[in-house]
Amino acid sequence: MSRISLDPETIVVRSTEILGSEIEEQTVMMDVKNGNYYGLGETGSRIWQLIEKPISIAVLCDMLVGEFSVDPAQCLSDTVDFIATLADREIVTLS
Repeated sequence: MSRISLDPETIVVRSTEILGSEIEEQTVMMDVKNGNYYGLGETGSRIWQLIEKPISIAVLCDMLVGEFSVDPAQCLSDTVDFIATLADREIVTLS
C-alpha cells in the first residue's frame, strides 16, 4: 500500500462505492466494487458518521477532541493515519 500525504486542510468524504450499516456502536461496511468487508469500532464509526459530507481533517479532529478524551496532537496524528488507510483502500475520497 502506498501512503498518501495528508494535512489538516485535506478534505475527506466517504466513497459512494461503500455501503455501511451501524450495529450498536460499530459500523460494518462493504466495498461494492471490490467485494471487501470492513468493521469499525466506536471511534472509527464516529469518523465514518462525520465524513458523510465533505469535511477537513482539522474540523474533523476539532469535533473528535470535543467528544472524546484525547490530546489534539494525538487526535490529528491518529486521524491522519486512519484516513490515509481508508484512502489507500479507496473507502474515502480526498481533495
